Amino acid sequence: MTELELIPAGFGLCWIVYYLRGILRVHRSLVPRNRNITFWETWLRFWLSPAILKDAFRCALV
Repeated sequence: MTELELIPAGFGLCWIVYYLRGILRVHRSLVPRNRNITFWETWLRFWLSPAILKDAFRCALV
């Protein structure tokens, strides 16, 4: 693989990691209030949150 082929793959991997980190942060902030909420329910609720998507994109660019 050339370096130019690895850049999109690296960006995609970083974006996924930062996206899941954002969802996990939201999940951890919700758990003290409602102990019955699962990570899956949190993801379903916030999967298209503009703030999480934008933050993951910004972090992946760096």
